[in-house]
Amino acid sequence: MVSRQSSLFQSFRGDPTRLECVHHIGSIDRSNTPLQTIVLAKTIMDFQLVEFQFQLKPQNYHFRTKPAHYIAHLIGHEGPGSLHSYLKQKGLIIRLSCGNQPQARGIDFFKISCFLTPAGFSKLIHAFCCAMSHTLAERYQEVVLAVCKYLNILRSTETFPEHLWHETQILAETRFNYAEKRASDSYASALSEIMSKPYPPELLLSAGSLLWDWDETLVRRTLAEIVPENSRILLMARDFTIADLEPPQWDAERWYKTQYHVQRMDDAFLTASRQPNDLPELFLPPQNDFIPDDLSVEKLEVEKPEPCPTLVRKTPLATLWHKKDDQFWVPKANVILYLRTPLAGLTPRHSVLTR
Repeated sequence: MVSRQSSLFQSFRGDPTRLECVHHIGSIDRSNTPLQTIVLAKTIMDFQLVEFQFQLKPQNYHFRTKPAHYIAHLIGHEGPGSLHSYLKQKGLIIRLSCGNQPQARGIDFFKISCFLTPAGFSKLIHAFCCAMSHTLAERYQEVVLAVCKYLNILRSTETFPEHLWHETQILAETRFNYAEKRASDSYASALSEIMSKPYPPELLLSAGSLLWDWDETLVRRTLAEIVPENSRILLMARDFTIADLEPPQWDAERWYKTQYHVQRMDDAFLTASRQPNDLPELFLPPQNDFIPDDLSVEKLEVEKPEPCPTLVRKTPLATLWHKKDDQFWVPKANVILYLRTPLAGLTPRHSVLTR
């Protein structure tokens, strides 16, 4: 290993430009960036997705505070008052995810992705197609405007409750301290990428995961960038022929011939997206009493770890097994359910639908 390091250093030593820091794009010319657009794209897989893509300044420099991570924690929350809970109860989405994604050095996108139910997709595509005739009606409110309203809640909050930051910090620390081991090749590849980021050498392993400092000013500055005027909305589906509504003309992407259609966000939508929240079902998350403050494990000395789980209960309907962690003593629990039914593989269609 020492000889390889020496050889590598000698190879890079002759070219001083290779020892310089990696180049980051300092500023972006947004005049030609397709923001404030709605992009419809046809997929091969059968799913329906609406995704907000907000263009952000690079977040790696804010590794101690991670404002985008904090905002994603609030938007992706699934408890009472959350955007996920509201849309789920309406029967409009299957799942919701969000977070910041670096696209290139110096370019980040904050994405909010909603996987839609057929009912949610039907209402949404009606709204998008009606938008071309400037008859927005009230259908945008079902999914797209609900996202905007929750973002407006965050922007209008005078002071964020202290427990929200504390919970975000505790969850990040727990994930980092008890992360599972990864395959050595993928870990080495990921670590080499991390080394190109503006992290101090002593924090290379933790800078991408942990949170240290609370900076409300930076959070609000980031929220100011997460607005429809600084975004595009991507709507993906295999079939857009709902109620015979299709865009007037599909274009074909150059490389993979993906069919797509681009339209501008109209003024009516942008005006509606700025309105304050009027949905009583949406509010900031209350304190989560299930986030532990003490993760210590009561370790009991055992002469030999149990090799197999223990049968706890057996009935004609179900069998319950339990295997105690008497070897690693980590504060984790796994619940594994096996449902056996002849219907799962009755036909090829059954087999696909039960995957």
